[in-house]
This record gives sequence, C-alpha cells and structure tokens, in this order.
Amino acid sequence: MTGEVPRRHAFEAGDPHLKHKNSKGELVVDPIRDDQTVVVDTPEGLFVVLGCSHAGIVNILDYIIEKTGKSRFHTVIGGTHLGPVGSEQQDLSLEALLRYDIGRMGVSHCTGQKVAARMMAAFGERFLFSSVGVSVEV
Repeated sequence: MTGEVPRRHAFEAGDPHLKHKNSKGELVVDPIRDDQTVVVDTPEGLFVVLGCSHAGIVNILDYIIEKTGKSRFHTVIGGTHLGPVGSEQQDLSLEALLRYDIGRMGVSHCTGQKVAARMMAAFGERFLFSSVGVSVEV
C-alpha cells in the first residue's frame, strides 16, 4: 500500500469538483489524501492496482519508483481519475505515462471513455479495459 502520495507535479491539480467542509464549515476542494494504491512485486515487474488516483497517476507511479527502487511496471490497472480533470492535465499525464516502462495499462471507472480511448490508441496492444470482472494474470 502506498499510503499518502506526495503531490509533486503541479500539473496534476486534481478534481476541483470534489469538496468537503473544513473545520470552519467552509466548502473547500477535497484533495482526498487517503486514496490508496496496491503494489505487488512480481518477477516480471510491479503490478499496480490503482484506487482512484486522486494524487495524480504520475505522482503515484513516481512515488512507487522512489519507494521500491524499481521502474518496470508489469501491469498498471484501475482508476486514473483523468476523466473529470481538465484537458491540460489529461494531455500532460498521458504524455508522461508513455515514458514509463509499462507492460500493460488497464483503466476503469474514473478514467472516462474519451481518455480511455486516447490511452487505447497510445498504448495499443498493451491497453485493456479493467472493468469489473476482468481477470489479469502475471
């Protein structure tokens, strides 16, 4: 489990529509710092199961590399939370994802259909939809 992920990339601003009341009762943007990612070390590389990637998928993958010392991702699956964010964040995140050593990229729910289609075009045969019921083997 990653625990809280540092937000180091300014372009991964998150979803401005997710809000909560602070201690003063004011409605403010909720950074959802408790979002979690599961990382399994396999002989073929890291297998990553994303929660909803509120910290930003690039922040998450960089943090995993920092903590494990490994940069080969056998599979990255789950929610990327790129659907509800702005087009600039979508563009920069997708551009960054293509620089990682990712064997398979599977997206679900909060990625959104338009971004998923872009990712499918970019990742080609390495892409999969990881909706409920999908089985992925290492």
